[in-house]
Amino acid sequence: MEMRWLVLGIAICALVFATAGAIAGAIEVPFKTIAKGQFCDYLGEDNYVVRDEMTFKVLMAKAGIVVNDSVNFDREMVIATFYGWKPTSGYDITIRSINIIPKATELTNKDVMVVTVVKKKPGEDCILMPVITSPFHVVKLPRFDGEVVFKEITVVEPCKPAKIDASGDWGPPNNYY
Repeated sequence: MEMRWLVLGIAICALVFATAGAIAGAIEVPFKTIAKGQFCDYLGEDNYVVRDEMTFKVLMAKAGIVVNDSVNFDREMVIATFYGWKPTSGYDITIRSINIIPKATELTNKDVMVVTVVKKKPGEDCILMPVITSPFHVVKLPRFDGEVVFKEITVVEPCKPAKIDASGDWGPPNNYY
């Protein structure tokens, strides 16, 4: 019996992901970035839907993130996404879009919110700074009490080849500070 529900859940998620953005009836949800950066104390790779003030305060404290915007949890909610601990520069995470898919499946006949998250990682040939990063993006948006699913897209960003500067040396001139 449990296997049937697992297969059904996977089928619903696959349908939502396959159609999110292809459905003409998708409703784009406006959102506002309230925190974004490369360094925080949260080292896990996770996504959060936050609908109450206490959970929000605990999560931001755990991540070491200071948010100056207020959030009215009666009318708004927060989406937070963390890329986790990364050993170098060159990584980033961005909430690209948020859409509501009306009556996403015939089975449930309920609306589903799809949050598209883009994870950028550097190409293999990149020269990177050896610094620990932990990229994050936190947004607030109108409250939605239905199911929220995350669609993650990983993009490998190739590096640009070094150029010869006017002196004939590779890279920036010595006086670029």
